[in-house]
Amino acid sequence: MHLQQQQVAEIWHKARESHPEDPAASPLLAKLCWAASGYHYDWTARKYYKDSFSAMPELLQQLGARCATACGMTLSAEAVIVNFYKTKSSMGGHLDDVEYTMDHPVVSLSLGSRCVFLMGGHTKDEPPLEILLRSGDIAIMGGESRTCYHGVARVLPTPFSIANDEFDALLDSEADREEYEAVRTYLGTQRININVRQVYPTEPTSTNGE
Repeated sequence: MHLQQQQVAEIWHKARESHPEDPAASPLLAKLCWAASGYHYDWTARKYYKDSFSAMPELLQQLGARCATACGMTLSAEAVIVNFYKTKSSMGGHLDDVEYTMDHPVVSLSLGSRCVFLMGGHTKDEPPLEILLRSGDIAIMGGESRTCYHGVARVLPTPFSIANDEFDALLDSEADREEYEAVRTYLGTQRININVRQVYPTEPTSTNGE
């Protein structure tokens, strides 16, 4: 089942209703592992299907493109996978090698608790480099690293800190305060990873005006 933005929002609101002080304690939210938009990834078959697509958030498309450009690369974001990590979550070493093009980077945004990210080599025999990823960090895997093993060793619960004036600036209205407080509580023990990638090769630009 491919969870979409609206479905995730429904799960979140139900978690807030049942556990207003700590949404992460909701059994329903605890079962949430991932969601997707753009071209959907079939975890069992390890492939994408062109007829399985949902609209991608424009903000994430822009983020992916700008991050790639900053590194001298290009990215036309076509798929987003959101991973929800719990306190004891981990992800074994794996390759992101099922896209139909490997010429563009994967842009990965971390939110919430810190994690120990493992950046390996082209085989599992190569010892990985341990990297501490904090909330707001962006990892860009392009070029040689695009075809390297990587994973998450562990999540480190980290209080989600934001200055009061910055917090107040986020509020469209005072009614939003409880919602943002719930998000801040959730991110203090959980980690969200949003990764953006290009699935298909960029089509060549016509030079004959057609």
